[in-house]
Amino acid sequence: MPIAGNGEDVRAAAMAKTMAAVDATFARRLRLSPMKDGAADPNRPQHPFRAPLRVSAGEDQMPKGGGGKSWATAIASGVTIVAIDRGTYDGPPIRQHDRIRDLSLGDTVYEVARIDDRDDNRLILELNEI
Repeated sequence: MPIAGNGEDVRAAAMAKTMAAVDATFARRLRLSPMKDGAADPNRPQHPFRAPLRVSAGEDQMPKGGGGKSWATAIASGVTIVAIDRGTYDGPPIRQHDRIRDLSLGDTVYEVARIDDRDDNRLILELNEI
């Protein structure tokens, strides 16, 4: 009787089940609007999809004002992240500066600031609200 391998198949099945449960609970209706040179990209069509979108509350941060600390400004910092299931996304490639519209909550529009494709299961997008 063979001994179980390295467990990758069990891990993959558990991960797929977990991601499906997360998406079923937290995914929002979103739409990708591909952009090129500040205008709609004619070679990549708009694409509706569902994925969890997490909007950070943000915090006021005081930049360092040097030795005298004379700066009188605060910068709101917060990150909005979309975590797309690679196994179910069937749209065009997503690129920096593309737009994502949140169709489920007030039609908010974001610009893709950064793409993190190092995760095995999720494509992580950092967004800026525009």
